[in-house]
Amino acid sequence: MSRFLAANPGLVSRFNRVIQFDDYSPRELMAIFEVLVRDGGYQFTADAQHRAGQLFAAAYASRGRSFGNGRLVRNLFEKAQEPSG
Repeated sequence: MSRFLAANPGLVSRFNRVIQFDDYSPRELMAIFEVLVRDGGYQFTADAQHRAGQLFAAAYASRGRSFGNGRLVRNLFEKAQEPSG
């Protein structure tokens, strides 16, 4: 966001407050994923739940400035809905 604001010198003066959001923890990412699964009418297998937890832990451990947070969860959920083949 800083880079975006710096791209236009007049833009930064229009925002007088910056709110910093912490990254979701792996546990919080999993909780979001569980809500998407449930609300989508699906159920976890034990293996799928374990693998999702591993993925979130690995993504969190290697996160950088562009860590997707909730977007990562949504993308995984959408990918899981795709037909395999």
